[in-house]
Amino acid sequence: MNFSFLLAYSLSCITVLFSSDHRCMNVYSDERTRPNLSLSYATENFQIHYDIEGTNAPNLSDSDGGGIPDYVEEVAEIAEASRNKLVDVMGYLEEPDDGDGLYDIYIVNQSAWGWNVVEDSNIGSSYVKIDNDYAGNNFQSDYCADDLDKMRISVAHEYFHAIQRAYRPNPTTDHDFLLEMSSMWFEDLMVPNCNDYLSFVDALSYSIFNSPTQKFDGEDLTPSQSQANFGYSMALFGHYLTNVVDAGEDPFQSTIMREIWSSYSSGISARDAVVQVVENEFEDSFSRIWTDFISRNMFCGYFNYFNQDFYFYSDQQYIDPISISSSDYVFSNESESYNIALNSYSANILGLGIMEDLASEMSISNFDDFKGYLSVIGPSSKVHSIVNVGGNQLNLKSGDKYYFILSSVLEEIDVNILFNSEDLPLSQIFIESLYPNPTVNNEIYINIQNNFEINNFRAEFYDILGNFICDYSSNLVIPQGGAEISIPVLDNFKSSGVYFMVLFDGGNKIDSRKITIAK
Repeated sequence: MNFSFLLAYSLSCITVLFSSDHRCMNVYSDERTRPNLSLSYATENFQIHYDIEGTNAPNLSDSDGGGIPDYVEEVAEIAEASRNKLVDVMGYLEEPDDGDGLYDIYIVNQSAWGWNVVEDSNIGSSYVKIDNDYAGNNFQSDYCADDLDKMRISVAHEYFHAIQRAYRPNPTTDHDFLLEMSSMWFEDLMVPNCNDYLSFVDALSYSIFNSPTQKFDGEDLTPSQSQANFGYSMALFGHYLTNVVDAGEDPFQSTIMREIWSSYSSGISARDAVVQVVENEFEDSFSRIWTDFISRNMFCGYFNYFNQDFYFYSDQQYIDPISISSSDYVFSNESESYNIALNSYSANILGLGIMEDLASEMSISNFDDFKGYLSVIGPSSKVHSIVNVGGNQLNLKSGDKYYFILSSVLEEIDVNILFNSEDLPLSQIFIESLYPNPTVNNEIYINIQNNFEINNFRAEFYDILGNFICDYSSNLVIPQGGAEISIPVLDNFKSSGVYFMVLFDGGNKIDSRKITIAK
């Protein structure tokens, strides 16, 4: 083994070890220095090693009287379940074999939640060490109280590291963000009620929620900052990739994370593996999905239920949002210009506070060279795609905060955002926003801005050929200034596709929009 590499990796592990929020250790050992434990319990794919005396002994309760402590059987059960999901269901490669066909897990008294120790850096064979009880101060969690569940997430997490070695036996430390993001994501799939991973989204100054404008692969970290700890904070991005980019009802049927690991196995960087899979296999823009991810996390904790208009994963309701201060304010009868430097691997964020009701004409330069979203937080909370905002009139509501989250599709560019604002609403009626679009819900929410009262609101729907589908009428009075309206639509459409919605006030057309229905 290259000594300089081993030294660098060892130092990174020391950084993690003495951090207050470490979870697991990934270390290399050229020698078989495994724990010396007296007993073992073999299952189809695992050998669980343990003691029944001394400091390493787990709780010896044996409820079935089979001679094997319940704790040992619980370890074996979650190990087999994790392997079944990863290998048999999700199609990952099997972990590298150490020669006997069984993967070894050692139950010991330790301070770390788990260790994955690689013995042969060329082949990638490894073993796992877990704690014997997960009790005490080292294992406190704000999101997971059950000690057995702490053990379960640790086994699932560390075993996934073993699987990862099948793709790249000897990864470098600057790729730790992918290793840890993947394992944190998987442990939550296996034990969804133990949400300890949420502790890490804002645990450190360089965690993704505290530093959302840094590059997504941790490239901006300093030598004293841990790639592994940064990766811990990225687990929600794993859920975003699974639930949004590779949309499906069952995360265990998702292929995107496995495809990223397969791409990474070719020798490219972890960053390039993520970007290439998103753009080549899922035909999306990485800049778009990253800014969408950041924008949706600005609403974490705002809703105490799974609100799919803002959330991509239900656990977002339990944590604080990404914290970005307003950098400036928009005022009436003033022209405000903001220049923003962008790159393709991070998001830059412009935050604007709105102190009074304004009508504002907005323009954005280099429109084809970036992707982005506008998150509005406050009385008018919503998420806009920038493509629906650029060059448009916006009615800015007092008390709202506007956050432009932008990322370049090129290497580096500068974008200019210009506001020209007036005190009074302009003499027109228009749709300010429409969401979700595409919609899988039964309702579409429309925010209408108007300078006079609407008394006879109606919506008509047509297919792409212009054929009438259905209409929605309401005696709802929309007051001067505008309102948000919900329209039940999904049950009226027999198939997914692109449709057109036309809004009327009596016989007068207000506005029209293209919508996408996903049944």
